[in-house]
Amino acid sequence: MSKVSDHGYNGVHPDEPLKRQDLQRLVQELRAENQQLRESYTTLKETERALRLLVDSLPGVAYRYRIKNRWLLDFIGKNCVELSGYPPEYFVEKGHSFVELIHPDDQARVLECASEGVTNHRPFSSEYRIRTADGSEKWVLEKGQGVWEDDTLVGTEGFILDITAQKQAEHEITESKERYRSLVELCPDGIAIHDGIHLLYGNAVALELFGGTTLEEAQQRTIADVIHPDCHELARKRVGAMLRGEPTPLVEEVFVRADGTCFDAEVAARPIVYQGNPAVLVIFRDITSRKKTHQRLQEALSRFEAVVEQTPLVAVQGVDRDGRIRHWNRASAALFGLSAKEVEGKRLQDIFPTPDGSNSFLQSVQRVWDTGQALPPCEWEFVLPNGVRRWVYATIFPILQDGVTEEAFVMQIDITSRRQMEEELRQTQELLRSIVVNLPLAVFLKDAKEFRFLLWNKCNEEMLGLSEAEVLHKTDYDLFPKEQAD
Repeated sequence: MSKVSDHGYNGVHPDEPLKRQDLQRLVQELRAENQQLRESYTTLKETERALRLLVDSLPGVAYRYRIKNRWLLDFIGKNCVELSGYPPEYFVEKGHSFVELIHPDDQARVLECASEGVTNHRPFSSEYRIRTADGSEKWVLEKGQGVWEDDTLVGTEGFILDITAQKQAEHEITESKERYRSLVELCPDGIAIHDGIHLLYGNAVALELFGGTTLEEAQQRTIADVIHPDCHELARKRVGAMLRGEPTPLVEEVFVRADGTCFDAEVAARPIVYQGNPAVLVIFRDITSRKKTHQRLQEALSRFEAVVEQTPLVAVQGVDRDGRIRHWNRASAALFGLSAKEVEGKRLQDIFPTPDGSNSFLQSVQRVWDTGQALPPCEWEFVLPNGVRRWVYATIFPILQDGVTEEAFVMQIDITSRRQMEEELRQTQELLRSIVVNLPLAVFLKDAKEFRFLLWNKCNEEMLGLSEAEVLHKTDYDLFPKEQAD
């Protein structure tokens, strides 16, 4: 850059008259410097625009507090409208603090957590409730840290994520497990799970048969001790048939109690997977002095909505048209177990293989390049180099320069835990339905409003000769004469 000194401007002495060629040279240099300034300004504006696009595309809200601004927000992402119902200017321009939205019962804990983290130069994290503009309540997860300059605290920065759906899902799973456990424990029939030798699970009736009040006490007896010797061969054949996938109808066996007394039992069994290992589910009923009792079981398991966002640690990758990685943040390294150095120069398809080999994820990235349009969030499954499978919730969008895609960005949130919860809930439902369907007891379930049948197990079919398809969504008056229905 040209500069003025005691000896003149670029070698031209101030006391000497400017020659024409000197003046022309100075004008050219000034024009060149002006062009450099313009280019630098344009680059700065594009960088700022790209960064704002990144922040606004985050599935959460980024924020920044500054001490010089009286600890008020001097930046908050546009997504705060979706999260809180308030626009950014409500906080930045009108001077409202996000702390005002925190539920009174959570406020002291949240502030203490943030203060402790900042004081000790550590990141802080809190889950708490907020009151939105329309008066509704949401759960959020906040992660932040202090910003220091030369050992002086100048503010805090962080990220706030809506975890309301996750909290609801956790609550629903807890309720489902409790309903399932209550249903099994209160069942008048014995329900047991065993591995062929030892009891793995048993309700109160099953524990009593095995001679204990706890599982540890009941495991002192083996399955062979419970089944009468005369029935051992029958039991072995049934287990063999189940392992071969053959149907195993209800049978009568003789069971031996802990005190040595025997009773006839009606037994239903089927193979299942319990805690990752093959096992046998057994439902038995004492039919020595059979009592015809009807038990109304309630099956009210609710499927929870997919947890779209369960962590504020958003993995961000930037790729060129060939799919080669140009950006790889720390969250990406944590999510996929690969450092930025390890993925440098590699293509997405080299590190993001999909289980089915369809490369649908890579095709979606290419579609963003070809169309210049962002894709709505989707879920994908990846297999990491160590064989671990990860599910992510991802969005892909382009960075445009004069209408031309310069780079495509991928933003991902790990939802593996949510997928595992869904699978756990599915297995719970399958196990519960298996128990109900195979109970040697007539079980049906009606809705509380119109008394239409919602569930009809096999015992009902055998007793009344009506299949599940014939009964579901009908009332007693649809199936039986009025005098019987009344």
